[in-house]
Amino acid sequence: MMELLGKCPQIKVIDYLLAHPFGEYTKQQIAVGSGISRSTLDNFINVFIENDLILIKNKKYLINKKSPLIHNLDNVQRILAEIQLKKELENYDETKMEKYSDEELDEIFDENAPDIDLNKMENEIEKNEDVIVNKHELEKLKRNYNINFTNYSQNNMEVFI
Repeated sequence: MMELLGKCPQIKVIDYLLAHPFGEYTKQQIAVGSGISRSTLDNFINVFIENDLILIKNKKYLINKKSPLIHNLDNVQRILAEIQLKKELENYDETKMEKYSDEELDEIFDENAPDIDLNKMENEIEKNEDVIVNKHELEKLKRNYNINFTNYSQNNMEVFI
């Protein structure tokens, strides 16, 4: 879905939660799973809650599968996945595939593996996260902090510090 709608943090979160619709997650798990910082998530998670896209259950967050908007976004994601699958199948070559046992696959895809350090992953994401500002915000940052932004798009948005 991100390839079509962009990689803004809101799309990343919806994409992550649609891919994991049965889980209940902490903010940290959602942020790390979405590849954004928790502070970025905090900027908009309440809007998602107010608009019934995300529910809170036992201090954890889950996607609202009854939301008409989530239902439609899920359909979009499913259609995009089918299109991608067709493309992949056109280029499929079984001789180049590695073979894994069920146990190896379980280990590879174990999201709750104890060796995953969410704090470390979150810090890495925070350190490397792109910051998106509009022209007005950029000018304000320049004035207030006297920062020389060397790589920013002339026709608006993306600023990389």
